[in-house]
Amino acid sequence: MGRVGRRPPRRPDRADPPRPDHYGDRHTWYAATGLPKLAEDRPKGTYDPKDRDSFEALLLGGAPAVRAEAARDASPATHVGPKAPPFLLLHGVADTLIPARQSVRFAQALRAAGHHPDLRLLAGGDHLWVGLCEQDVEDCYVRTVDFARRCTRDAEEAP
Repeated sequence: MGRVGRRPPRRPDRADPPRPDHYGDRHTWYAATGLPKLAEDRPKGTYDPKDRDSFEALLLGGAPAVRAEAARDASPATHVGPKAPPFLLLHGVADTLIPARQSVRFAQALRAAGHHPDLRLLAGGDHLWVGLCEQDVEDCYVRTVDFARRCTRDAEEAP
């Protein structure tokens, strides 16, 4: 896992908006979907929503607790609606950085809006698939590629 507990580099000019590479390049696959609930989902004492130097704060331009509206706006779970695309959610149940509860809540929001997300919770999987056997990691990649192919094929066949 390697990144747990490691703080991001402090930005000298906090007034500028965060660059996407400060957050997105590492979390494209492993992102939180409900930033306002992240402190509730993480184990007690492992996340401070008032921390100005967290990855989430870099994304939001300030601590999530202070930038509550921005945290809601940056959370996919708050934007679920009838036009949401298909989702494949693969999440390790042992993930302490972005707990599986984030994906479970997101899937619930999608279902409430009439969608059918494919949610797979992977026993023993921590963040970045640490703790999964090679076969399970390969299965995640295969499912992802199959999902992408299915979605692009369906989009090409749509009128």
